[in-house]
Amino acid sequence: MTSTKRSIILEHKPWLSRDILNLEPVFKKLPKVHGKYIAGESRDKSGHNNEKWTDCTFWYRERTHIGLLAAAVWLAGGIALEEFVTKKMGKHGRGDLWIRTQKPKFSKDEAYWCEAKWDWIDLKHDNPESPMKKIRKSLESAIKDVRGVSSEYNRIAISFYGLGVKKSERKEGGKRLQNLFKEISKTKDFDKNTSSLNSYFWIGLKEGHTKKSYTHFGVLIALRLLKPKL
Repeated sequence: MTSTKRSIILEHKPWLSRDILNLEPVFKKLPKVHGKYIAGESRDKSGHNNEKWTDCTFWYRERTHIGLLAAAVWLAGGIALEEFVTKKMGKHGRGDLWIRTQKPKFSKDEAYWCEAKWDWIDLKHDNPESPMKKIRKSLESAIKDVRGVSSEYNRIAISFYGLGVKKSERKEGGKRLQNLFKEISKTKDFDKNTSSLNSYFWIGLKEGHTKKSYTHFGVLIALRLLKPKL
């Protein structure tokens, strides 16, 4: 009998600021969540030949990535609720994600209201808009949304980014990915109004996964914590 309990080890890189470290257990679980889904949907028995992956998390958008993040919260020992009915900016709406962490699985007992965005970043060499400029622009949109919810809670603006290039530019895309990592490592995106730094987390493959005409290098996540106003 063949076991279905398999997973794929994906590469990942964290750049987590001090104020988001309570969620580190979640980010340790997140690559495993992605890997388990990919392995479960692979055409080959091992799931490790990325050219034979039937489906992959890399190219999905906001709603899918919120669900994957929520799964990682539960696996880390926390509590998560998606698409909950609430009030936003004084009107009835839906919150993207609610997270609660509790000791001893986490370093603190905390709750977080999260609002999310998604964007695509083309890593082609002649892209006139730098990846970091686009990353900041999309995250600012998520920050605007999260400012519209009750300030009595910890609030996290999250932006997910699909990273890729046309198949013919795969080698150049890999170089641009490494350049992006270097730029993230150097950046100090500090918000004086919230005393908070941006955090980043990447999951993927440095050599990329090619599907039809595109090569996908994974998913980058950018986060900004807004603390409660007491």
